[in-house]
Amino acid sequence: MASGTMQHGLPPLISALTGTAPWSHPVGDIEIVQTHISWVLLTGDYAYKLKRALDLGFLDFSTLEKRRDACFEEVRLNRRTASGLYCDVVAICGTAEKPRVVAIDEAGDDILEYAVRMKQFPQQDRLDIAIADDRLELRDMDRLATHVAGFHESIPRAHPDDPWNGVDWIARLCRDNFETLTPLVDDARETDTLEHLRGWTDEQLDFLAPTIERRHRDGHVRECHGDLHLSNLVWLGDSFAAFDCIEFDPALRWMDVASEIGFLVMDLATRQRTDLAWRFLNRYLEITGDYDATRTLRLYIVYASMVRAKIAGLRAEEEADGKARYMQQARSYRSHLGLAERATRPRRPLLLLTHGLSASGKTWLSSQLACVLPAVRVVSDIERKRLHGLAASERTDSGLDEGIYDEQSSAATADRLAECATSILTGEFDCIVDATFLDHDKRQRFIRLGRELGAEPLILDCVARESTLRERITQRAWDGADPSEADWSVLQKQIASAEPLTAEERRCALTVDDSEPIDVLRTAGAIWQKLGRTTD
Repeated sequence: MASGTMQHGLPPLISALTGTAPWSHPVGDIEIVQTHISWVLLTGDYAYKLKRALDLGFLDFSTLEKRRDACFEEVRLNRRTASGLYCDVVAICGTAEKPRVVAIDEAGDDILEYAVRMKQFPQQDRLDIAIADDRLELRDMDRLATHVAGFHESIPRAHPDDPWNGVDWIARLCRDNFETLTPLVDDARETDTLEHLRGWTDEQLDFLAPTIERRHRDGHVRECHGDLHLSNLVWLGDSFAAFDCIEFDPALRWMDVASEIGFLVMDLATRQRTDLAWRFLNRYLEITGDYDATRTLRLYIVYASMVRAKIAGLRAEEEADGKARYMQQARSYRSHLGLAERATRPRRPLLLLTHGLSASGKTWLSSQLACVLPAVRVVSDIERKRLHGLAASERTDSGLDEGIYDEQSSAATADRLAECATSILTGEFDCIVDATFLDHDKRQRFIRLGRELGAEPLILDCVARESTLRERITQRAWDGADPSEADWSVLQKQIASAEPLTAEERRCALTVDDSEPIDVLRTAGAIWQKLGRTTD
């Protein structure tokens, strides 16, 4: 390679780093990945990320010192979620024609650049590639939700006086999307769509202002990843790692956790995997108990969609009209704009109450339906234990009408379920409340709640043979992983005291008898037919 030349238009330093001489470890054929703000060199065992010398206003890498600080900040932040990937910061010394990559403590006075050193991983392990290859399953979303929930629990919370994610700040972020996109659009229908989305966003900001401020005060604004989508998630063995978080602007990193999960829900939904999106969402909420997040979640899903639409629109402007890369970005823009528009359509949510004896299949069926309808599900057994500071699978050996199953605890659990359902329905999401609902008064309480909140109540009546119930309860006791602690004595009392559905309740009920194999899609279709609606 000739000294001082550029390989395929690369700057001399980047071009020189494609050779073997600068490296202290064996390298293969070095691949270069260019982004708007960095160069990434894939050497085989390691990936090296160099910052571009840019000042974009929200991002300033204009001096060597600023690029150095940004590298150290990137390592610090990303080690929170991907400690196995982020190694250290290295120095690039020498000259642009003859650089050498060395440890920081081995660098002299001739430092040209700094780089973040990461362990290189197979690109097919990125989740955006895995989902395109149809390699992501529902159970993967359970593990991903566990990873994200654990991360959110561990990170610092914003002080109430911090400006991050106050209503004014969120409004500025939301409105920036429209201000950037509007001049780029010359299609009248798309202009109308943008105006509709702008108006809807302003209305939601006004309506949700008290909730946004309360969540800020209550500690839900935290130092998050800031860019949590599938392209920044990777399989590492049996677990996941989130990498490439936003290090250059804390204002884009400090956010309500509802905004962070909304970004990932949006990304999964845009890729036509609503089932995975709602499986992730439901598992995250089960772990954290933050059902209050659903009040603001639709706003954040629309915001995230508009961020991606803006990025795609800007990138399309950089490409020649009609070229392949232009068409790719134009499709991405329209896909995200379409998702945002669908998310703003007025709808009457569903309140689905399960009804049936313990072990009648309610929890399994509601779990599957939550992904298919889709809906946000809240589970009585989980929330009961949460109220007592217990993990879902933790055993208490409480006797009948004793311990966490006494009258006071049961009343508190019902209040908690009502609180969660109120948040979900206020956010205009379909809601499933998974409980036995064998008591007529408790059923009526939730039916009234649903109607007061503009929801359409429906009872899912789950029926199973007594022999099947006994068998399942025995098996659950052996497994020890089910949140329910109902045993045979509890089942006997339920059978003796259950108050059957009234004629009026039967009119808004759908019976599922698991004496035959249950087809979840057919059950979902029966629910939609009962409600007189099509799939949303």
